[in-house]
Amino acid sequence: MSRYLFNIYNPRQSPDDIGTDCAGVADVRAEAVGTMRELARGDLLEHGDLSSMTINVVDGNGRTVMIVSLAASVTTVIGSSLDL
Repeated sequence: MSRYLFNIYNPRQSPDDIGTDCAGVADVRAEAVGTMRELARGDLLEHGDLSSMTINVVDGNGRTVMIVSLAASVTTVIGSSLDL
């Protein structure tokens, strides 16, 4: 098992100082996608916009092994027929 750092940019920088042990690329992907899902859900619910978010996963040698990116926004249009 190797330790990977999941550095988050959304648009604030949140470097991962602890890391997560993963058995391989499939585990790295599952961790990155799960983290992205939770971050996006929180940002969209709280702020309604996360113009872009990136997780840069690096191995113990500082090499990037995976980049996960997402862009999303929620726009409420005044005068719409939706009851919010």
